[in-house]
Amino acid sequence: MKWLVWLAAPALAALASCEPANPQADLSDTPYDVPVGEERERISEGVRVSYPGMPENVVGMLTNVRRQVGDNARCELVEWMAAPGSGGNATVVALSRRMVDFCALGIGDISAASAGKRLDGATFRFDVAGDELTMLAHSSEPAVDVCCSLQLAMTRLGDSDFWAARRRLGGIDRAMLSLFVVKDERTPEADILTFHGPDAPAGPHQISEDQLAGQLFDRELASKALGETRKVRIYLPPGWSKEKTWPAIFLADNSANMYAPMVEAMILAGEIKPIVLISAESGKRAVIGVAPTEYGADLRSAEYIRYRDGAGDRFDQHMEFFSAELTRYAEREFGASARREDRVVAGYSSGGVFALWAGLLHPDVYAYAIPMSPGIAPISASDLAPGVRARFRFAGGLYEPHFLETAKAAEAVLTQGGYDASGLYLSAGHDPEQWRIVMHAALLEIFPPAHGKTAQ
Repeated sequence: MKWLVWLAAPALAALASCEPANPQADLSDTPYDVPVGEERERISEGVRVSYPGMPENVVGMLTNVRRQVGDNARCELVEWMAAPGSGGNATVVALSRRMVDFCALGIGDISAASAGKRLDGATFRFDVAGDELTMLAHSSEPAVDVCCSLQLAMTRLGDSDFWAARRRLGGIDRAMLSLFVVKDERTPEADILTFHGPDAPAGPHQISEDQLAGQLFDRELASKALGETRKVRIYLPPGWSKEKTWPAIFLADNSANMYAPMVEAMILAGEIKPIVLISAESGKRAVIGVAPTEYGADLRSAEYIRYRDGAGDRFDQHMEFFSAELTRYAEREFGASARREDRVVAGYSSGGVFALWAGLLHPDVYAYAIPMSPGIAPISASDLAPGVRARFRFAGGLYEPHFLETAKAAEAVLTQGGYDASGLYLSAGHDPEQWRIVMHAALLEIFPPAHGKTAQ
């Protein structure tokens, strides 16, 4: 079997706005802050009482993480928790079953000398053998993280400047990965390596951004709801004029430039009707001038995640800006349609959480919501309402198990509540390649060409 690995430059702005990787305290061969002494014995004994028959090596793994199974747990642990009769609660069992296809493997066979030989002067590389992905890095940094399809911390090999990590990846024949090691501000410390399994779906055709026939530009919009001026980014298709009305996608995280090359290719191929993209920047980067600090360090999450601790009424204010002020602005300035049937809200990561809530709270504004890889979406039946309802198209990757679990849980709540909700779940991680494929499929459904026209 041959594997294809090459250098690429995906949308780093999109990747940088995603949630940070979770701490990797669940790797038994990693020197993280694991419990020791009396605390360790107390936790271990509690594990033995709760899970009779659990092997001692697995007891140790669960103790290391203080009984919290995370996105990067060891394979032995999640396999045991996922097995029938393990005694774990429903949430842990469900997450563990998904994590069997994405879990951590030991690196005891990798020495600093062997890592240096395999890197051969490079800063970062990875290798695929069967369903195992081994990552190696050379860095003098005090900690080394891998981003972004997979988000994880690497382990230092002894006292050297060489680092390693290994993961099991289910469905690797269909896998799509973009990986790099990061330093401050999550910028790449080395080249971005991209991997496609032989059965991975082909990405949608795109036009290079500098060859767009349509218009892609930035604007500023004063918001009464927020008391600020905010950055927005617009894409208008070839042939746009203000005298016509246009279907519109409203995008979180100022991501019009991320989808415009694909959308224009679809329009020109006759796959969809012409549409406009209206996107708004998020968090501190969105504010012209000094951003508010009273909502905590993560303004983006305060604006995108409902009920977030310390966020006050920032979510509601931002929702008013996005669903009302931005919509009216798009209608007035760019001919965006006022018909809900012509409007979609979409986002990824925390922006996907926001798209989910926008579809739930404002079905009169958006007929469709596309929440991609939503991170924190604790919706329940009490959040559902009768009357007009948006349709929901979810996404989540096999290699982002927390996001996948959240997406599938939200889809299940909506489906049980009688909503039109479905998902496209790929062998992918937390990156734009997955989201473009999902967006492409959704647009083919939502905005088919007039009079049944198709590409020739």
